[in-house]
Amino acid sequence: MERVRDAFKQALAEVLPGQGISLERPRAWEHGDLAFPCFKAAKALGSTPAKLALELAEKIKLDGAELVAAGPYLNLKLSPEARARAVAGAILAPGRPFGALPAN
Repeated sequence: MERVRDAFKQALAEVLPGQGISLERPRAWEHGDLAFPCFKAAKALGSTPAKLALELAEKIKLDGAELVAAGPYLNLKLSPEARARAVAGAILAPGRPFGALPAN
């Protein structure tokens, strides 16, 4: 899942240069796997969060994921295949037992 998070952050940083990119988990699993709250970026760009979320959903493309504007949030929803790859990658990652927290 770290790779997905990193790819999402990188894609956002490319279309929103100079903006702080912070991702969070949606409150309900139905909304997706990751969410980008558009409040701060929209304010800095002189837009509304909902409008920015729509624009970002149209601009950003990530393999194995659907980007959906949900009000002021841009939600990333992994396809079942991409989710399975992310989970398998985490389980099989060398050098770190499954479930161990990353070192800070």
